[in-house]
Amino acid sequence: MDKRCPQFFSDETTRRFINESKDYSVASEIRFYYSDFSMEIPEKEGRFDLLISLYSGFISRYCKQYLRKDGILLANNSHGDSSLAHLDEDFKFIGVIKRNGERFRFNDDNLDSYFITKIGKPIDKNAIEKNMRGPEFTKTAYAYVFRKRN
Repeated sequence: MDKRCPQFFSDETTRRFINESKDYSVASEIRFYYSDFSMEIPEKEGRFDLLISLYSGFISRYCKQYLRKDGILLANNSHGDSSLAHLDEDFKFIGVIKRNGERFRFNDDNLDSYFITKIGKPIDKNAIEKNMRGPEFTKTAYAYVFRKRN
């Protein structure tokens, strides 16, 4: 729902990075869907290299079939999506996005220090699903990065 996403992904520097980083010969495509993601979208399974879930609900659950093996899920925890992805065996937690003002950077150090709840109890999947809200953690990031295992 963030109106900055289309602008970011249409930026020449961003497009160049995507095209130089991809590992296939066909042209890259970027699509944005603004919909109820619990409903099917008109895409084939395994179609995407990247899914972004920022304030979007449970993308990790409803859209993971559209993500190819080894594809990337970038999610925040506003609706608990990063917590659900962390609990999902289909995803491996591989890093965080740290934010400093308008600058962002990927970090994969000390990943075991993330997803520790402030109350010291395990993440409650049922509470997240009921409230559509992630728990508070002792250490947070702007976003969390996962790789799809299969």
